Amino acid sequence: MFQRVYKDMGLQPKVQSRTLEDSATLTDCLIPWTIGASFFSATLGVPTLEYAPFVVMNYTVPFISLIYGITGIAMFKIKDQDAVNEDEAS
Repeated sequence: MFQRVYKDMGLQPKVQSRTLEDSATLTDCLIPWTIGASFFSATLGVPTLEYAPFVVMNYTVPFISLIYGITGIAMFKIKDQDAVNEDEAS
């Protein structure tokens, strides 16, 4: 869905992959009606709100990802910009 946007910005596909991981997969277990939260709740035998304080990584990583985006840290550029331009032409 956003592949074109990342390519137009000259960013490598691994940046998009990391962003999706940071924003969707890690936060899944914090939303009570998702499969991830259902699994955690059933396995631990506690409601989502009870284990939420202990999954620090899951709610801090999206903020770290925002900091990366704002500062440009770990935003790996495509080395050969001409290859991107050729893809756009075709």
